[in-house]
Amino acid sequence: MVKLIVFHRRRGEVSVEDWNAVWRGAYLDGLGKLPGSPRVVLDVPVPGQDGTRADGIDEVEWDDLGAAREAVGGAWLRYLIERASATQAEGWPCGGLFDERVVMEPPARGAGAKRMGRIHRLTGLDAKTFDARWRDEHGPLVLALPGIAGYVQQVAVQPVTGLAALDGVAVLWFADRAAAEQAFAGPAGEAARADAAEIMDAARVAATYVEERDAAAAAVVEDAPPGVWRNWSGLVRCQPQRIEMPRSEAELIAAVRRADREGLTVRVAGTGHSFTPLCASDGLLLSLDGMTGLVSASPERVEATAWAGTTIHDLGPLLHAHGLAMENMGDIDRQTLGGAVGTGTHGTGRELGSISTQVLGLRLITARGEVVDCSATEEPELWRAARVSLGALGVISQVRLRLVPAFRLHEMRWDWPFDRAMAALDRMISDNHHFEYFWNPQTDLCAMKSLNPTWREPGDATTGQRIDWSHRVFPSERTFRFNEMEFALPAERGPECVRAVRALMRERFPDVALPIEYRTLAADDIPLSPASGRATVTISVHQAAQLDHRTFFGEVEDVFRAHGGRPHWGKLHTHRAAALAALYLDWPRFQAVRRRLDPDGRFLNPHLRQLLEA
Repeated sequence: MVKLIVFHRRRGEVSVEDWNAVWRGAYLDGLGKLPGSPRVVLDVPVPGQDGTRADGIDEVEWDDLGAAREAVGGAWLRYLIERASATQAEGWPCGGLFDERVVMEPPARGAGAKRMGRIHRLTGLDAKTFDARWRDEHGPLVLALPGIAGYVQQVAVQPVTGLAALDGVAVLWFADRAAAEQAFAGPAGEAARADAAEIMDAARVAATYVEERDAAAAAVVEDAPPGVWRNWSGLVRCQPQRIEMPRSEAELIAAVRRADREGLTVRVAGTGHSFTPLCASDGLLLSLDGMTGLVSASPERVEATAWAGTTIHDLGPLLHAHGLAMENMGDIDRQTLGGAVGTGTHGTGRELGSISTQVLGLRLITARGEVVDCSATEEPELWRAARVSLGALGVISQVRLRLVPAFRLHEMRWDWPFDRAMAALDRMISDNHHFEYFWNPQTDLCAMKSLNPTWREPGDATTGQRIDWSHRVFPSERTFRFNEMEFALPAERGPECVRAVRALMRERFPDVALPIEYRTLAADDIPLSPASGRATVTISVHQAAQLDHRTFFGEVEDVFRAHGGRPHWGKLHTHRAAALAALYLDWPRFQAVRRRLDPDGRFLNPHLRQLLEA
């Protein structure tokens, strides 16, 4: 898919009638005549504008790259844009309002295409001229490159005061490095380079680079050097003495025993979706990427056992093949099963618990390399504690899950103003099996989302809706890297807390562009679960990975503390053992199990010692 974005705003002295005569007359008629019969989405609101049809953007989309090239390079479209621009206000910063603008859809996951980053920087030009040149004139030159498979005008590298995100990186996809180099070696590449040099600071043009990375990993996060591990957002890094990837339980046991003999701290890294340094180790860092897949599945008992290194993304199809599914999932499915259980990862739903509540049994490798199975009937005290254990009790090797028969979900998405969303919040939560919203601080709109089981076929869905098997509907794609803080609050405190966070962001942090997420969670009986003993609302805030989050998150955390919040173990916070002990009634119960299983603290890194040792 190729997308052209046209920004528009009515100048004050131009009447609405005259404005519409251009933008909804010849312009709209002309869009319908463009090659390839593009889809046209009119009047997408622009943050900070009055919401009228005269202030916004139009999106013109093609499925066929050839037709898009013909259209964007043609005189007719240029005439339309130039003619319509005559009604725009002088100095209006066209574009730059969104951190990410898709010009050509990146390749599908697993397509094997590589990405090339092209740094762009606003220099002597005003924002309107720069953005118009970059988007409307430079963009078609990029689309004309031979072999191009995707093009995104991407993420701000450095925040720019005001609206514009004009210092950043544009990302292009090619099949491989050779294809990228060949594209820029010919006449089309020379034209694109020359045009970029004319727009941008020459030193930044020279910073063009090619990365041999799969399209699925697209983000402005540096690769860690050899021997260094980093998490998904790039915030946490460590350099362990050894990184090992056992391919069997026997190899895992041997690795833990060696580390115990050598006195090394042992931590396990999944896919790095924890924002806190839970996985960091200066001793042995284990990856369970070699221990994946199903151990067994029983449609009759409606349960299955999986290796802990299996990602939730991969688990869904494996269970579906047996007519089974998880009853609830989070909106990210890239975590390993062991990591999701260990940190209490959850989805949303007032009557539904976290993934840890779906655990019927666990197999742990202790600090001495012993194998211990636990369940509600076998080592029950260990089972209760191990379902959220932060990797402090041992290495989880297998997880036995309580499941449900495979089912479809009907997803509905719509936007409401914040006040309307809050007025209807209780009804939305009670009337839907799963409900959440994302509040956009730049528009004050809530992106509402409901999921409900259905027997309807996928083809029955309409605009703003989707019907498919549950494991395909629960998760959302996350290619934009960020850091996150989330707290679990007593359900009755959720509305007042989110109002307080919103007020803080509008007053103190108006430049934060990423949303607040609001979800619900049923109470459980797991000692270190953030939902232990109480019906729960979770509220999370986000900041782009390349921006400093500390002051923003610190002040939001003060709000969470004032409302009785418990931090998500895998997301950023500054709580320490004394404060945490006061939040969990079963804290002593967990500590007694930990001291029995790991008396020497083999599984404690410095971060965990701050959390668990007073």
